[in-house]
Amino acid sequence: MPFLLDASPDKTALRTLARQRRRALAVTQRIQAQAEVASILQQRIARHGWRRIAGYAAVASELDLSPLYAQLDVELALPAIEDAGLMQFRRWQPGEPLVPGPFAIAQPDRLAVVIEPHAFDAVLLPLLGFDGRGVRLGSGAGYYDRCFAFRCRQTGPVLIGVASPSSSSTPCRWIPGTSASTPSSASAAGRTSAVRLSRPERSDERPMSSKRAQRYWLMKTEPDGFSIDDLARRGREPWDGVRNYQARNFMRDEMKPGDGVLIYHSACATPGVAGIAEVASDSYPDPTQFRRNSKYFDESSRPDEPRWWLVDVGFVRKLDRLIGLDELKALPALEDSPLVRRGNRLSVLPLTAAHWRAILAQEKKNP
Repeated sequence: MPFLLDASPDKTALRTLARQRRRALAVTQRIQAQAEVASILQQRIARHGWRRIAGYAAVASELDLSPLYAQLDVELALPAIEDAGLMQFRRWQPGEPLVPGPFAIAQPDRLAVVIEPHAFDAVLLPLLGFDGRGVRLGSGAGYYDRCFAFRCRQTGPVLIGVASPSSSSTPCRWIPGTSASTPSSASAAGRTSAVRLSRPERSDERPMSSKRAQRYWLMKTEPDGFSIDDLARRGREPWDGVRNYQARNFMRDEMKPGDGVLIYHSACATPGVAGIAEVASDSYPDPTQFRRNSKYFDESSRPDEPRWWLVDVGFVRKLDRLIGLDELKALPALEDSPLVRRGNRLSVLPLTAAHWRAILAQEKKNP
């Protein structure tokens, strides 16, 4: 039976006890638990069609899921601790070498592709114990809590805690209010192990959203750094580096997946609208604000209270021709648009449906 958190508020003592019980497992119990968890996870991944999964590299007495990873036909990633002490996820496939990381945990090399936390369908994370509400007791460093702090504001990937079986058949009680870590809701996985889901399952594992009319936006980018052609090659891109509060508020509070986006080339010889994209994600914290080696690093921003937010932008198509700023200024339909207003330097602007139609109608006209 999985180890449940004791009534003691001393989480250090709880962790010590949980590790002792986990280390005391017989080899046959551990093998059985790993097989049961792998079977349940494999069925769940297939049932929901998850294509991008974050796993973990087992250390010490944690359940080893590497046999499961070898059987999955998905994009995998493993956690890695950066020099700044923050956790990121790096793409990895079974058989690729791992390098030693902090706490003696193996992790992908720093040259591996980084996948942002919001982009996963599901995340498998080890746990030492959990309470009756499914609140996870981790190892105490807080990496997962900080990495997925954005889920307090919005939906994110399904978090699945993997619990080892306990040598004790009698679970202890946990006093509500002494929460330990990332919340989850229970889903038992056999008699000797447990898999914990971050929220009750639905048929598609996706959040229900209220219906809302599509909105339209214009997002500026300097083509020397990132152009519509770059977006076309990548297909989807986090719109990071925005450091204006009003532009941030548009992305954080008002943009929704499916909103239309006009990509505008700025700070170049011929500024203008170059292509069409769409908002491809809910908003989430801009990870560059926490990276010391990034020009967008913000020392005053904290993972538990992020200052800067972004959305992913997905490519739709490049326009047949660039619609220049002078041409846009001549459109009567844009007289009330901040785009043509003198002195407006916002990199993210709202558009009305009339603005959107008027701009795109110019594409087939001679300038």
